[in-house]
Formats: sequence, C-alpha cells, structure tokens
Amino acid sequence: MRKAALGFVVIALSVWGFTLKADACNLTVEPGQSIQAAINNLPKDNSTQTICLAEGDFMLKHLLSIERSNVILKGKGDKTHLQLQDGVEEPVLVIGEYKVAQPRHAVSNITVENLRITGNKSQHEFMPSIPYLSNSGVVVRKGEHIALKDLTVATCRSACLLTEQHTKDVLIENSHISGAHWDGVSFNSTAQVTMRNNVVENNVAAAITAENVEDSKITGNQLSNNGSHGVYLSNSYRNLFANNNVRNNKLSGVFLTCAIRTRNPVMCWDNSMSGDNTFKNNLFKGNSHSFSIGADTAANCAKPGFKVNVWENNSSDSASQPYPQSFGRCTTGKDSGTRTAER
Repeated sequence: MRKAALGFVVIALSVWGFTLKADACNLTVEPGQSIQAAINNLPKDNSTQTICLAEGDFMLKHLLSIERSNVILKGKGDKTHLQLQDGVEEPVLVIGEYKVAQPRHAVSNITVENLRITGNKSQHEFMPSIPYLSNSGVVVRKGEHIALKDLTVATCRSACLLTEQHTKDVLIENSHISGAHWDGVSFNSTAQVTMRNNVVENNVAAAITAENVEDSKITGNQLSNNGSHGVYLSNSYRNLFANNNVRNNKLSGVFLTCAIRTRNPVMCWDNSMSGDNTFKNNLFKGNSHSFSIGADTAANCAKPGFKVNVWENNSSDSASQPYPQSFGRCTTGKDSGTRTAER
C-alpha cells in the first residue's frame, strides 16, 4: 500500500488479465483465468511474490508448475478448488523442474496454502510422456524451504504429497490427505521435514512412506484407516516420530525396513536398514502390529555401526511382529520377532 494524506490508497492495475495490487496479494486469479500464466508472468527479479486464488473451481487441463523461487500460492480454504479434468494423466502441482529427470537447480522458498486439491482416477501412476514423474497431487522436486499448509488433498493417482530429488526443509501442517491410490504422503531422498497436525487417512497403501528420509520430525498427526501401514520407513535415519495417533491401519503401525534392491525375490541393498529413529509417546490402536521389521542378510540390525531405533513410552493394543534373531536387535522395544523385507 501507499500512504496518502487522508489514509491508505490501494493501487490496482490490470496486468495480463489479473488484478495486480500493492497489498498482500501481488496477483489475484479468478476461476476461468490461467494460474500458470500468472506464475509465468511474475517478475524475473527473484522478489517474493504472492498469488491469491479467489473462491471457486479451477479445472485444470494440464499440471501447474512452479519453477521460480520465492512464490506464495494461496487460496481461501476448501472454497478454492484446484482439480484435474477427467482424462488428464498428470500431477496437479509440481514444485521444481519437471521436464528433466534430475532437476538442475533447487527451487526455494515456496508456500502453498489454504487450497483444496483434487486429482483424478487416471490409468497410469506416471505421466505417459514423462515416465519419471508420478501423477501425485503435489510433487516437490529438489525443493528447499517449502511449506504446504492448510490443504485438503484427495483422489491422487499416486501419492497425494510427494517430495523427491534431494528436497530439504519441508513443512507440512494442518492438512487433510486422503484417497490416494498409493500412499498419502511419500518422502524420497528428503531431509529436514517437519510434518505436524495433519490427518492422513483412507489411502490404499500407507499413510506415510519414506524411501530415504533423514533428520525429520513427524509429530501430532492422525494416521488412520490406511490399506497397509501407518508408517513405512525404508533406508531412513535420525527421525523423530512423536505424539502421533496411529489407528486402524491394515498392517503395522510402523514398518521398519531397508531399501529394496529386487522384488522377486525380495532383497535389500547393503547396509540400508532404517536406524537411529525415535518413536516416542505415540498411540497405536487397531493395527495388526505395533511395529514390524523387514531385514535380510544384506541389510540388518547386526551390521557393525548400526544404531538401534528407540521405542519409548508408546501405547499399543497389539504386539510387535517377530523376526529372526539373526538379524540383530532393531529397536529397543519388545522385538518378538519376523519377516524379510516386503511392502
């Protein structure tokens, strides 16, 4: 805003069909206008820019991408709805480069908040034209300082929220995530996640799956009624899981395992067993087991240098699942024993 003698004056201009304001929203986009055009036409000076989405349904023919740093994309809660049109086999939103398999640079300081995001029931888990890009709700690729807040994300063909390609420093909070064809939230090659006060429920696979997540804090979440595990933790280290409510998942509350090298037969990569994680003050109720272990001779808890997972002050109405004692002690909990790695 610009101060005048008699008060404050809001300067509004028409730029590319959008409303440009000198206040909290640099651009306001209405249903029927192009969100992608608004993103593409932001200033190239790396300044922080806020795009506000008005109430209404934004039907998307193609994915949205944010490859510029310092962007805030926000709506008006569930009244602002981003939805893929039927037949579109793409993710809804990608943060970071997506036209190359491995992003060449990081995209940083991105916030997406107060939106409802809905995918569709496409046939393929990955984009047919870009086979390394999954048809998830939101995909973060080599992002840094990313905040995903107050979102409702549902009906995702792959995961609803996916971070990958060495993403770090991610905040996920106060969001409702459900209806994924696979996992609700998936962390691949990701570090320094803060995930708190979310509901992740009714997904076909796990509430949270991690294939290499490190130095993260997963606290105060409800992980319930998912088709496999509450938490599937592979090749992951130094993470804290505390004060979570893990209920009525078909398999274990927590599945600690390795990075899968081959699936037939199931074999692990060497020394990839998840370790040095802490599970504290969580409630496990209605799951088949409180925790289970997936280890083998290549990746087990008897290997030199392995740091045991800490199981402290958790409450559960089910026992852990037994595993062969030859794999070593994987947690400080009551390991009553089983299985080689599986998902």
